[in-house]
Amino acid sequence: MRARRVKIREIENKNGTISIILDCHMGYYVDVDGKKKQNRKRRFLDFKLIKDARKPLDKQHIKDCLDKARIIANKWENSIISEQYAQKSYVKAMILMD
Repeated sequence: MRARRVKIREIENKNGTISIILDCHMGYYVDVDGKKKQNRKRRFLDFKLIKDARKPLDKQHIKDCLDKARIIANKWENSIISEQYAQKSYVKAMILMD
């Protein structure tokens, strides 16, 4: 299983702000009806960005929020990777014990 990348997505809201979403594609699965579906994990961050920022303070706020989102995305990606490797090592240990 390869390492999954966490993507930072921006969604435009009706009130003129932009929400930040972290999105991780975890592969595919087959549901009960036999259809192939995507397995995704998503996290919605509480940061609201201003759509048309004109003031320097607003532009700095956007940069700060995006930097925080990148830090959170990196930590989440590292935790996903460590979970995957922990599961692999557990399975290998169980096989070696039998």
